Amino acid sequence: MHAIQRFRSLSTCAASGPVAQRVALSMLRRDPRPSIHILLMLLLLSPALPGLADEPRSSLNVTIRGIDGAPRDNVNQLLSVRALDGRRIVAQIEPGSESRQVTRSAIQRAHRAAPREIREALIPFGYYLPEIDAELIDRDNGLEARYTIDPGPPATLRTVTIQVTGEGADHPAVERAIAAAELREGEQLVHRRFSTARDRIFDAAYDQGFLDAEWRQRQIRVLPNRTEADIVLVLDTGPRFYFGEVEIETERLDPNFIARFVDIEPGDPYDVRRLLDLQLALNDSQYFTYVEIDVDAENVDEQYRIPISVRTQPSRPQRYTVGAGFATDTGPRANLGVQLRRVNRHGHRFRSDIQYSPIESAITARYEIPIRNVARDRLDFTATARQIEIGDAETNQFSFSVGQSVGWQGFRRRLYMQVQREQFEFGDEPSQTSDLLFPGITLTRERSNDLMFPTQGYSVDIDARAGASAVFSDVSFTRLRANTRFVRALGPNARLLLRADTGALLTDDFTALPPSQRFFAGGDRSVRGYGFQNLGDRNAAGDVIGGEYLLVGSVEVDYLFYGNFGAAAFVDSGDAFSGSFSPKTGAGVGLRWRSPVGMIRLDVAHPFDADDDFRIHLSIGADL
Repeated sequence: MHAIQRFRSLSTCAASGPVAQRVALSMLRRDPRPSIHILLMLLLLSPALPGLADEPRSSLNVTIRGIDGAPRDNVNQLLSVRALDGRRIVAQIEPGSESRQVTRSAIQRAHRAAPREIREALIPFGYYLPEIDAELIDRDNGLEARYTIDPGPPATLRTVTIQVTGEGADHPAVERAIAAAELREGEQLVHRRFSTARDRIFDAAYDQGFLDAEWRQRQIRVLPNRTEADIVLVLDTGPRFYFGEVEIETERLDPNFIARFVDIEPGDPYDVRRLLDLQLALNDSQYFTYVEIDVDAENVDEQYRIPISVRTQPSRPQRYTVGAGFATDTGPRANLGVQLRRVNRHGHRFRSDIQYSPIESAITARYEIPIRNVARDRLDFTATARQIEIGDAETNQFSFSVGQSVGWQGFRRRLYMQVQREQFEFGDEPSQTSDLLFPGITLTRERSNDLMFPTQGYSVDIDARAGASAVFSDVSFTRLRANTRFVRALGPNARLLLRADTGALLTDDFTALPPSQRFFAGGDRSVRGYGFQNLGDRNAAGDVIGGEYLLVGSVEVDYLFYGNFGAAAFVDSGDAFSGSFSPKTGAGVGLRWRSPVGMIRLDVAHPFDADDDFRIHLSIGADL
């Protein structure tokens, strides 16, 4: 009995290790004879002695029971004691000590505030009568703050009153916002739905030019029984405002040319989205480094017309670019470019680029004239000299084209006329020269929710061209090519990517047609596992000479498993051919990095129809 009492006394002192050590040494000095009791006590006290073992750690554990989903998340956000969860409990926090410490008194204060905080966290979800059992329990390893919550019956909507008065009461945008409100009598009261409906109705009125719109009432009235509520939303739109004159301040460009950016007429209903479109068009034109739109609401006339002024700062007339990159299709590459943003006061532009890689060297000059919708439409004149390897052919190309690019039926449409001379040779075959003159049309369209990392979207790129031997061409041909891409989310971090590339060529003399007009397959963006443009018909010497048809498909799934890093698995199949279709298939896995310049892909692919075991592919660029 005395031994037990003495042990308890020393255990109390063990909270401060040096004190326990002094007590034990004192006992040894008073009774130097060996004692089994003293040895036993020293053994039991040894964990508290400095240098023998670490002091036992006690911490706070917070437990919430009875609710799930969004209410639970909101409770965790507002609960003060949750911020202390997992902290080490100490008697006093010393200056300079670790930050994840907490005193018992701080825990008790947070615990006392918990019931009030839980009630406040449940109110946005319509729970006004919760029952909360709050406990602070001593455990061997510290304290447990346990909260058992019965949210009680949710408040339901007894009445919902939404009224709009003024000129905008019957406006379609306002009516759509009211119809979209998730507020129905008999349904559970959720404050977020009230806030969303309130903001959408107001924004719909304001964006359509009702700038004096004002809420007369916007209330949630909870009845005394706490199980029913009334919602009242009454908006007075006031009068509708209209656009007045739009003036753009500019120094370097003809005011008549700049005025063509403005798609707003005086007297048009005020619409903030049209001002945003104007600002984006001016920013994207590259003529300006700064664009600010001022809505002069202080000088509204009697017809409620608002003057609009646009202040701009011109960009530098020249822009120089230097770039470098690497892909397994092309090897290392570099390019230099210069752009003259304002050749004259009418917004004409000039650009020249020099490009080099082991398989392609090119110099291009391009002159552009804004037409029609000057923000997007162009008339261009392009001259190119290029030396490039296509399949197993060495080619030298010289071309000049005139093109018109405009918006058409939701596509970007480019009509062009091109003249081209191409010298080419396959292996040891004699060199050939081909002169072509052909018109063509290109249609492109892209829709996605994110340009850099889309999780939903598609792109279409179609090109059709034709030349005739009777009209300045050495060979008659008709060529059609279509490339489509599709992406769809499979979850928060996973995507499905589909790709199809097809083409068809009709000609009276395939051997006379230059390689640039033939079809080839294989490479980073074609059938992985095979070399760049290494799939196609072959001549007697085994050189790849391309095909009259192209059919390639790809299925890929990628998944970001850590931040911007991920992995992918894929299967590609297809071929370029002139006779029967015999697809070549490759499959593999890869790593992905969602970089600031686009997706970087490192793939390892196995070709099922070649002797190679695997092939590595590295590529950079957009997914669509």
